[in-house]
Amino acid sequence: MGRDVLVARIDSVRPVVSVLKALAYRDGLKAACIVGPNGIKLSVEESRSMQAHGYLQASMFQEYRVATGTRRQRAGPGGEAGAGGDGFAPSGAGRRSDEGGDAGGGDGDEEEEDLGPVRFAVDLTLLLDCLTIFGGPSAVPYGSASSSLGGGSKSGAPTALRVQLTRELELILVLEDNGVVTVARIATYDPSEISDIDSEFQHGAILYSVILNSEWLRDAFSEFDSSTEMIHIHVSSNHPYFRLSSASAVGELQIDYPKDTDVFESFRCDGTHKMRYYFSFFAHSFKALQFSTKTSLRANENGLLSLQYMIPTGDSTVSFVEFLLTPVVDDEEDELENDEETNHRG
Repeated sequence: MGRDVLVARIDSVRPVVSVLKALAYRDGLKAACIVGPNGIKLSVEESRSMQAHGYLQASMFQEYRVATGTRRQRAGPGGEAGAGGDGFAPSGAGRRSDEGGDAGGGDGDEEEEDLGPVRFAVDLTLLLDCLTIFGGPSAVPYGSASSSLGGGSKSGAPTALRVQLTRELELILVLEDNGVVTVARIATYDPSEISDIDSEFQHGAILYSVILNSEWLRDAFSEFDSSTEMIHIHVSSNHPYFRLSSASAVGELQIDYPKDTDVFESFRCDGTHKMRYYFSFFAHSFKALQFSTKTSLRANENGLLSLQYMIPTGDSTVSFVEFLLTPVVDDEEDELENDEETNHRG
């Protein structure tokens, strides 16, 4: 690998574009990245109240080699790329990568030390602009309205990608489309410290976990008015089982779902739980919802909500984008409401 921290190659850039576009809910985001032996985790945060994580598994690439044993030579504070995110797996998924790795090893006079995964930040908008420079179907995520276009350029051939991350943490993208080669060199940044939402979610007891077809949620959220400030989520082991409700300038809206196999692939809940979340944070995940086929919703005892979207990355492959939302709590009102609903069950 020479002096490269990472070398990866994929025959079609489209799976990478699919994950990154699902994560990029607005322009100007800087994604904190963790490069490990099992893949790349990208994290963004909004107002220290919402986090989103995207995952590029090593298995997505035809070639993936990483060396994480050389000390990073860069001034300024490092910071965590994702609290609790030293592993490579969606929160609570139970799949964590080993810290560090011996895939490459360093050379030259640089100090060698096992520092675990390599961390840096990158402008997500710029990265996507470079990856989609050839346009055509390669720039269209799987699962989007235009996903039937195929996997490559206008001629039908896929746009291939080779990624190199140097020891100086310069990101080099080499894209090849029908014999035309474009090289992009992207400067990276020291990752800013982000909050512990990811870690707090993983360490809290899960109150409920449901998996449903994303189409049901897309239909539901299309009914909510743009002036909606908060969305209420009611999940119960008894009727109404799963309810979404809100109040806006145009009135109140309530959507109930029956607990049957036509809606839910999995439904696990003990008791009754009602929490509120800012609708604007939900809206940040709508692009990921649009590209996804299935959605997992989980909440822990502190009200932290995980929206995990299964994103197609090919004919039979998937990846995941996860949004973590903090609840809106007025003193102890919501906690007491949960307790009272549980005590009056049955």
